[in-house]
Amino acid sequence: MDIFNKQFHPSQHGLPSRGLAVTSGKIVTSLCLLLFIASGVAAQGIGDTKAGSDYAEKNCAQCHAINDDDPVSPAPNAPSFDAIANTKDISGIAISVLLQTPHREMPNLVIPQSAREDLIDYILTLKD
Repeated sequence: MDIFNKQFHPSQHGLPSRGLAVTSGKIVTSLCLLLFIASGVAAQGIGDTKAGSDYAEKNCAQCHAINDDDPVSPAPNAPSFDAIANTKDISGIAISVLLQTPHREMPNLVIPQSAREDLIDYILTLKD
């Protein structure tokens, strides 16, 4: 069975049909397009790197080395921002997920969306 040619009929799933029938290939294509657009937006850097640096100084420097001048983090298990930035295949989206995922030794911080974008852009400036 070719999954890209299988028809999706809303009525088969308890949804009103209104003449809609979409192939799963179109669904996959649409999802890929959305992911591509989202990654492009994240790569453009929508934050303010200076504000991100200031936020890191105020809120992150107690545990993390936040710039190239400090290669070792104050907390032994906290990775430096430089190490995070230079992790293979790291992206703004990946850093965003890291910032929103609780870690065993990291306090549960609630970073406002705008500050998170600024912080992500700042971290990505440390990429070699």
